Amino acid sequence: MSEQFGELREHVTRIVSTSPIRAVRLCNRHGFDIAHVYRGHFVLSPKIEPSLLPLREVPFDMWTLYHGEGLPVATARTCFNTVRVAILGVAVDSEGIVLTNETLTSQLGHCRSVSDVIDHLIHCAGRYAFVVVGQSVARVYGDPGNTLGFVHDPESGRVGSTLDLVLNRAEEPNTSYPLSPARIGVTGAYFAFGETQDRVVRRVLANHFLDLTTGKSERFWPTGDEVFEICHTDKQAQEEVLGEIIARHQQVIATLAEQFNPTFLPLTGGRESRLLLACGLDAMPHIDMLFTHVTNFANSLDQTSATLLAALVARKLRVINGIEAVRSFESTHDVLREFTIAKLRIGARFEGGATQDMIARLAVTESIPRGGIVLRGYGTDILKASFWSARAQHCRTELPKPEHVLKMMRLAGPASTNIQSHTGRYWRNPEMQDRFAIWQSSLPENAQPRLYEFSFLEQAQTYRTGVGMYQMARNFYLSPGNDRRIIGMMAALPPDLRQSMVFHETIYRMLGREDLGRVPYVNKLKDMSPDERAALGHVPYKELKTFAPENQLA
Repeated sequence: MSEQFGELREHVTRIVSTSPIRAVRLCNRHGFDIAHVYRGHFVLSPKIEPSLLPLREVPFDMWTLYHGEGLPVATARTCFNTVRVAILGVAVDSEGIVLTNETLTSQLGHCRSVSDVIDHLIHCAGRYAFVVVGQSVARVYGDPGNTLGFVHDPESGRVGSTLDLVLNRAEEPNTSYPLSPARIGVTGAYFAFGETQDRVVRRVLANHFLDLTTGKSERFWPTGDEVFEICHTDKQAQEEVLGEIIARHQQVIATLAEQFNPTFLPLTGGRESRLLLACGLDAMPHIDMLFTHVTNFANSLDQTSATLLAALVARKLRVINGIEAVRSFESTHDVLREFTIAKLRIGARFEGGATQDMIARLAVTESIPRGGIVLRGYGTDILKASFWSARAQHCRTELPKPEHVLKMMRLAGPASTNIQSHTGRYWRNPEMQDRFAIWQSSLPENAQPRLYEFSFLEQAQTYRTGVGMYQMARNFYLSPGNDRRIIGMMAALPPDLRQSMVFHETIYRMLGREDLGRVPYVNKLKDMSPDERAALGHVPYKELKTFAPENQLA
């Protein structure tokens, strides 16, 4: 193996695949342009895939990389030409540099081994994956939440964004997973622990790399050396950590806003977007648009908070109204087409039942000006410890209980799917508990008190954000706080204090912007009377009128 990867080969004989990828057949069936549907996706194949040639092709040692035009890709050779690297997506390294074809080689110039290269890249912020080949190593890594998610088919050797992009055969239902539709008879529950709806294909979990030579995945972070607990009473240490969280956010946001044009920042009545706003104040001249969208009553409360926040930073706020956005669809056929494409992008199928709220949410996503990046706050939910539920108060006296953590993963899906009777109390299912135990055992001892945080990152983020972000192909969505340094520092803060939201207010104070914390959050707005909300500028949301027969698409 060392001889195979010791030197990168300029000329590699590649096998040509004769069977089209399933995604290609699906696009042909619907009359869709594969380059449009999968503009933010990628496939890494040990073969040449002629059916994927509408996508961009990058020969990569023994593999061929295919990617859509909406997914940035940078490649480089380093370590005296013995290591080759490909970065997919947007990554900001620890020096505050966006890794592109122009910067990647120089930023890796200090590296003397493949381990140095990997160490540099895993500490990037953003939404990305990277492939590294050389010195007996051939691996694929993801960002801290695998928000540019990927699956692996061990039979074909392909790695890609969805099942449809790695399979050239019919799906073989996974009947071993306790919550699989093939087993419980209904859809709506979430997969986890690396499993997918196909019995063979595996999803790579966050903080695990995929070994391309063995087809196995292995944890690489945390390493066991990190500090994930800061004393509950050590206010100085807490503020030092918050200062580092602020500084890294400021660095990443400033770099992104200067590098990408346009850069958009959506505002809501929640805490994550407000954290980005506070840390992005110095970069505001380079942020092209603040916006919010309104598709239902809750969003109308977001608009109220967002309007007040924008006024505080002397910026205009664009409000994208769901009613107006829906009118951009000329016919029901247009809506069906867009829903079908949106589902294909996440490896699913549109089977009808789209409510007016769903139609409006799709429409507002398509109403954002095309191109550039959209800054989101996912991952920084850790700073409010919401997934601890009421158990954060016990964080100083007991370790998280696996059954409670498994329950808080909410694998039965949203309540609206009404599948609780089919899944039962899945967290008490021995098969689910066994899977959880295997995953838990992979975490080093220092991370055991933070099971809630790592289950959120490696299960919820991997399977929800890492899949769902592919739907938003009009722009490139990413979180500046999706950074192992930031996440580790947030996780180290006492969970009960995080849950009390004291750290958000401390950040505003440290930035000299306590006024941002005084704008009501959406939960407070919900508790107000209509007159109290009106005094703050709340505009009642007019429910969407019926757009399709029976308020849904068949």
